Amino acid sequence: MVSVRPTIVAIATPAGGAARALIRLSGARAKELAAELVVPGPATPASGATTAAFAAATAASTAATPAFGERDARRFDGRGVRDVRVFDGRGEQPARLVWMTAPRSYTGEDVVELDVLGAVPLVRALVARLHALGAEPAEPGEFTRRAFENGRLSLEQAEGVLALVEARNEESARAAEALVSGASGGEQARLREELVELVALGVASLDFTEDDAGHVPTEELLRGARRALAGVERFAAVRARRPEERGHARATLAGAPNAGKSSLFNRLAGERALVSPHAGTTRDPLRAELVGSGPGGSALTVELVDTPGLEPGRGEVGNAAQELGHAARRASAVLVWTVDATSAEPERLAAERAELGRAVDVVLAWNKADRADARPLPMGEALARLEVVSAHAVSAESGQGLGELAADLVRRAAAAESGLARELVLRHGRALERAVEELRLASEALASRAPLELAVLHLREALDGLDDLSGRTAPDELLGRIFARFCIGK
Repeated sequence: MVSVRPTIVAIATPAGGAARALIRLSGARAKELAAELVVPGPATPASGATTAAFAAATAASTAATPAFGERDARRFDGRGVRDVRVFDGRGEQPARLVWMTAPRSYTGEDVVELDVLGAVPLVRALVARLHALGAEPAEPGEFTRRAFENGRLSLEQAEGVLALVEARNEESARAAEALVSGASGGEQARLREELVELVALGVASLDFTEDDAGHVPTEELLRGARRALAGVERFAAVRARRPEERGHARATLAGAPNAGKSSLFNRLAGERALVSPHAGTTRDPLRAELVGSGPGGSALTVELVDTPGLEPGRGEVGNAAQELGHAARRASAVLVWTVDATSAEPERLAAERAELGRAVDVVLAWNKADRADARPLPMGEALARLEVVSAHAVSAESGQGLGELAADLVRRAAAAESGLARELVLRHGRALERAVEELRLASEALASRAPLELAVLHLREALDGLDDLSGRTAPDELLGRIFARFCIGK
């Protein structure tokens, strides 16, 4: 039985209020689900929209049965743009609908984008309705991962998308744009094709003696191996000179509503979050930058994220907020578990810790520790049961312990980022080094008249090295770590 991927949906624009917002769908049901939102009525062509698909959809919507639904969705061939009105479950709002048909889309699947008013409640209501219709929330980077898995992007280009999103200066942006454009992809593909041909010649020669017509002379194979070696070495040298700069580590605050996360966020990163005496005020992940010292004293920027409280959402808006919070926590290098020391019951702590999961290191911020009614910071066995990597008694109000907490976050985020960055950036270098070394060994084997099987083995290994660079042979664990760094909706 063939497995069909679920259709996914996400808000592709940054969290928070804005004039406009973009909702993105990808999958076999993308057009069908988007059509369910559209209010029946005559179509209005968007400025410049002249595709045949749009004309067909317009004709359908103004016919005797004007409803825009699944029947019209099937007419959405190719790509097009249409101004419509959508129903979010409570009322109508104008929207611009853009559709792209598989395989000629970013993800290689049917893709629909809804350009809508940016009011947060309206956007969330539309997403909630799409969830109810069957669309699943997209994971971080899932749109780009699907583009990679469907052959629309190489892994290097996908990493370029990430680098461009995280670029902090023009040099970084230019380097990322070079990756996204696939500027080196043509040369890489040419080198690979040359190497595939060389491997094929070597394998074919294994079945023939020197006197057979199908045998390729060793001298010809040697010339080919040396030519491939020179080409890969030049390619590696050019890439080595290319400026590469990746983004920053991420530390995410999590905890019960009104544990003091927003106050702690503000003290660590500046006055950014709305602080309210009412529990559950934070609905969107808030972001700021925390600058500290990384390895060797180098400056390191840590993205600090404040998320909604750990609780079942209240209604559609609350559920959407919880999903955003879960996504932010999954994409973090370290979690800052913020606990109100004045109401820290063991049963509640156990439930919160279970909600956080165990995939990411957790630092305990024992907030409001300076109050008279604060419980003492857990120590020894009690602390071990909480499964945290460190614990700090802090006060967002007085500033107690915040310096030590910030230093700990930077240190742990730097450690996590260094390992991840090494896989993201140095993976390319290692792959090329492997290809160069194997081609050198193949050339030596051919020059010394060693058994042809040995030379062919090294040629195959060199080809695997180039395939590592493109992502053809990348392990699932590495792919998961790469795409987890993306934002939701990318």
